[in-house]
Amino acid sequence: MPFLTNSILPLAAVTIGSGLFIWVVMQVALVPWRSSTGLHWTERARLLWTARRTLIYASLACAVCGMLFLNRTQVTVSPFISIPLIVSGIMLGSFWSAREIEPRYTFSVWLRQTLWQLVVQFGLLAIGIGLVTIMPDVMTSEAWWRTGIGLLGVALILSGAWLPLVMRTKQTDPAVKLMQQRLEQIVARATESTGLRPRHVWIARTPMPNAFALPLINAVVFTSRCMEELDDEECLAIMLHEFEHLREPLGIQLTRLLGGMSLFVFIFVNPMMHRWGSSGLLMLVGAFLLFSRMTAMLRRRMEHRADDAAIGSAEHYTVYAHALEKIYAAGQLPAVMPGKQMVHPHLYDRMLQAGVTPAYPRPAPPARLSWLGWFCLTLAALGDLMILS
Repeated sequence: MPFLTNSILPLAAVTIGSGLFIWVVMQVALVPWRSSTGLHWTERARLLWTARRTLIYASLACAVCGMLFLNRTQVTVSPFISIPLIVSGIMLGSFWSAREIEPRYTFSVWLRQTLWQLVVQFGLLAIGIGLVTIMPDVMTSEAWWRTGIGLLGVALILSGAWLPLVMRTKQTDPAVKLMQQRLEQIVARATESTGLRPRHVWIARTPMPNAFALPLINAVVFTSRCMEELDDEECLAIMLHEFEHLREPLGIQLTRLLGGMSLFVFIFVNPMMHRWGSSGLLMLVGAFLLFSRMTAMLRRRMEHRADDAAIGSAEHYTVYAHALEKIYAAGQLPAVMPGKQMVHPHLYDRMLQAGVTPAYPRPAPPARLSWLGWFCLTLAALGDLMILS
């Protein structure tokens, strides 16, 4: 009974409380979006983007306050247990807003997609926590070997090298089988015009429209929703964009991968602070910001190059622009994003680049943060200060 009171009940309270907090926050955050019914899709997407950002800061507040609660109740449990439970509560609490935003999300569809995301995210998180935990104050050859093995695991996860094992399973859904056959025909057309043939071409079943390339394993992925929204010519234009990413030199591909791993510089916080004190932490922050900015600039340049390839190779220059517009509209993504640091150019500018003037004026960018987002961010900051005090 003492174990039940001292561990299980507080963990259950944190998990359930996280879910309820996320549910309440998102019910309030989505009010402006709900009230915009009947407005142009660009305006609705602009409001929804801010609500989605609120979910990020609400999740951060949950994580910090959950750990604070466990600390104050003196629950001694491994972070490999407490963090997954808190994240599980956050994810379950977010289901209702995800379903409201995209009614195609049945619980089973949402759960399957979420579990795959968590497998990847928890894999990275577990490696990161593990490396920080075992990192000594002074690096030895053994410590360097352990760190190298851990970072190799991170690289394998981010590269998608594990996907062929997962995607190899037999597809039984007749509708998805037809999509796969259709996609193979589109790939054949793209190969005929470019001479490039990807090793893997996959359909990912999800209500979110998207397509992306995985250059390190020579693969292209289209989601089932993307195939539903676009006709063959539009899919071909998007495919040519992704093919251009597959053409990227190995150096650029590796730089992209290292950019995805940039946050892992903080695994060296113990030896850096032992050697240089607070200056060591500042050096890690500076290295992270510098490399992240350089990688983002490179990725933006590659996106412009891929857009040029899709526009120049499409049979009609408007096809690519309208394909992008359909994807953004179906995914409820803003046509103009806040700031200039996004990897992909603004949809509005991409359409203009393709020679198409949208049938609507340039939308205003969404607000970076709502009052509710500021509340959650403040709550997270206060919780963090209380943990450190």
